[in-house]
Amino acid sequence: MAEVKQKVLVADDHPINRKFLVSLLEDTGFDALEASDGAEALELARKEQPDLIIADVVMPKVDGYELVKEVRSDPTIAQTPVIFYTANYIETEARRLAEACGVRHLLIKPSEAEDILNHVRTALQAPAPESMPAVPPEFDREHCLILTNKLCEKVDELESLNLTLESRLKEIAQAEEAAQSANRAKDQFIAALSHELRTPLTPVLALVSYLVKHTSTLPPELRNEIEMIRRNVELEARLIDDLLDVTRISAGKLELALEVTDAHAAVRGALDICAEDIRTKKLTPELDLQASEYWIRADPVRLHQAFWNILNNAVKFTPSGGRITIRSRNDATGDFILAVEDSGIGFEPEICKRMFAAFEQGNRSITREFGGLGLGLTITKNLVEAHHGRLEAFSGGRNAGATFKIALKTVPAEASPAATHRARVDHAARLRILVVDDHDDTRRVIGNLLRIKGHEVFTASSVSSALEVLAHEAIDLLLSDIGLPDGTGYELMERAKALQPLTGVAFSGFGMIEDIARALDCGFAYHMVKPLNIEQLESVLRHVTPKDVFKGTTTKMLGARAHPAVSNLHGNLGPDPAS
Repeated sequence: MAEVKQKVLVADDHPINRKFLVSLLEDTGFDALEASDGAEALELARKEQPDLIIADVVMPKVDGYELVKEVRSDPTIAQTPVIFYTANYIETEARRLAEACGVRHLLIKPSEAEDILNHVRTALQAPAPESMPAVPPEFDREHCLILTNKLCEKVDELESLNLTLESRLKEIAQAEEAAQSANRAKDQFIAALSHELRTPLTPVLALVSYLVKHTSTLPPELRNEIEMIRRNVELEARLIDDLLDVTRISAGKLELALEVTDAHAAVRGALDICAEDIRTKKLTPELDLQASEYWIRADPVRLHQAFWNILNNAVKFTPSGGRITIRSRNDATGDFILAVEDSGIGFEPEICKRMFAAFEQGNRSITREFGGLGLGLTITKNLVEAHHGRLEAFSGGRNAGATFKIALKTVPAEASPAATHRARVDHAARLRILVVDDHDDTRRVIGNLLRIKGHEVFTASSVSSALEVLAHEAIDLLLSDIGLPDGTGYELMERAKALQPLTGVAFSGFGMIEDIARALDCGFAYHMVKPLNIEQLESVLRHVTPKDVFKGTTTKMLGARAHPAVSNLHGNLGPDPAS
């Protein structure tokens, strides 16, 4: 005949505690029942008539004391021994009340398994009393008093926790403010650093850009060296722009000047920029633009930047004599797909997961061999996603080449915006120009180049000296730096427009979004970020004529930022103020 297992009812509203006790009892040979509160336990006890009840004290609906009271009041289960297993209610009064109801055993959470089993065996082996003590008349009063005391303790604990929480929230707020302050300081530092790095590049790039166009009388080797200087200055400016772009992206300040743009033209423009490096490394480029739908609603400068970044990436990581293929097509939905495939160093699958993170280049050996900051792909991915597109990367592994794909939505073809403006930008009038910059080399070089172009040029190195010129000379165009010794270009522009009607162009190393917005708000027609080549400056000058200025006519001018004749690699010009 099979041995009948003794039944033990476990009542605990905490699932982990309940499951632990049930498993322990069942593994030891008991038949364990379980209930999640006192009411359920009372119902099970009346139905199953267990040999022992292990009850928590603090439970919803019916607590441990109420459970014992009801058990003792029911003749069918009144003799059932009870063990309290609790972390609370262990004070002298609580023990006395429990013992008055016949609870002889008290376990404090947490307890060792062997200790629990010893209490279980002791309670089951103890002889049943001839009669269980009746529930004392003062039970309800004592029970209420215990509950009230516990409630007061909990209120005190909650108040203490609330004070701690308020203190922590204050600390978090202070930490958040400190983080925001540090972030603002970082942005200000990067902006200032950008200004300081750009300023000495400005006269170099301006002069070299002019020389590149006027080197027909120089020996070929010298012409190549001049082109090399320009290429490296532009690369330095690109690195500065990458740092600023990452700052804009992290701050959520990346803005786009959208217009219908020829994606194929942007691809060809980006390829032209890479042409010299492709020739130097003896790479074999293949251009296969098959997409029949290639008009994109995009920021043309940012689109050019994204395409250049992935092309430059392919050139950079493909060894001499390698191959680069640039293909375009339309997928089944009509999206424009640009794929750049190379025969370069490729990458392992695990690298793909982090290659779009800022400052990531795979490993240090790649950084040492190829240089750079590891920002190009980060910026490109964010630029593509800002255009609601996607950027994907594929590689068969190390030295197996890589493929980067950009997918962008297309729009119906429109006439190129350049066509509507070309008639009025193909000529440049002779202007009276005031150049204001406290950097002597920049002021001298820009002034001399403008004079060579036939303009009458005045120069000043401060707000006060510029205002003196404006008080005595009629000026068509104010070309001013922002950071000046005795004030700012913003102040100068506002005071200049009060003296006479003119067109203002901000010319500064400060290139954050807020810098551009502030320049346009105070009256500048354009904001150009240093350094820039002479073609970029000329593209702005073509929009300015003395007639427009002195008659005060309002003509919508296409910003040089989007001028089709200018390869604005750095995105250095602010948005068209009229757009």
